[in-house]
Amino acid sequence: MTNYGGAYVLARDRFKAEAAARNEPCWICRGEIDYLSTFDPQRYNPKLFELDHATPTSLGGSITNPNNFRACCKRCNARRGNTDRGLFKTSRSW
Repeated sequence: MTNYGGAYVLARDRFKAEAAARNEPCWICRGEIDYLSTFDPQRYNPKLFELDHATPTSLGGSITNPNNFRACCKRCNARRGNTDRGLFKTSRSW
């Protein structure tokens, strides 16, 4: 198995900075994302930024290709899991 650690972290951090500069909303719920906070195990923050993959890596999506990256809030990313976008049920009409 290939270790993408460094390449993934660099690509993720670059994407986060670009998405934060555009104040990009969550791609699933379109809600606001907290780009400034960092993960704190003592405090759940459902608006915390998480990098989501449009095509989950477990379904063949690239882990390091920015074309597969989406800005997502922690709550939506946890709810979505490894489903593809078409199977994920949302509360909004697309």
